[in-house]
Amino acid sequence: MIKRLSLPVALAWAGALPFVATMLLILAGVNSVPLLGAPTRIMALYGIVIAVFMAGTHWGHAITRREYGSKALLVESNVVTVVLLAIYLIAPGYIMFALIAAFLVLLAVDGVLDRQGHLSQGYFLMRVGVTCLVCLCLLVGALVAPVAGA
Repeated sequence: MIKRLSLPVALAWAGALPFVATMLLILAGVNSVPLLGAPTRIMALYGIVIAVFMAGTHWGHAITRREYGSKALLVESNVVTVVLLAIYLIAPGYIMFALIAAFLVLLAVDGVLDRQGHLSQGYFLMRVGVTCLVCLCLLVGALVAPVAGA
């Protein structure tokens, strides 16, 4: 019997596909994608969008909870967003490493939410897998073809 994936799990894995695609383009030596630009720039911008989205899910948890830790989630989601934008604008050569750090922080926060019983069963384990894949892609991008400029 084939087990069906839940929509959040399927979307999370699907969301990792652009990271894999841009990593493959980088490894293939593609310097530019028509209409989109350099694969590293595509990866960096997509990574920022996804990291900010993930931070936004923490904002959502914070505003629906009235217990200790809600304020920390609000601060974390804002800090991740502002720091990633600042690094992309000021020091774009470091954005891939900043994204790796951000995804690991976001995963750690999800780990806390999971231990507190705020995440659905199996979600955190899926997040570990997706985060590992995404961080690997970002690392390859950072080491093979760093982002030269925004």
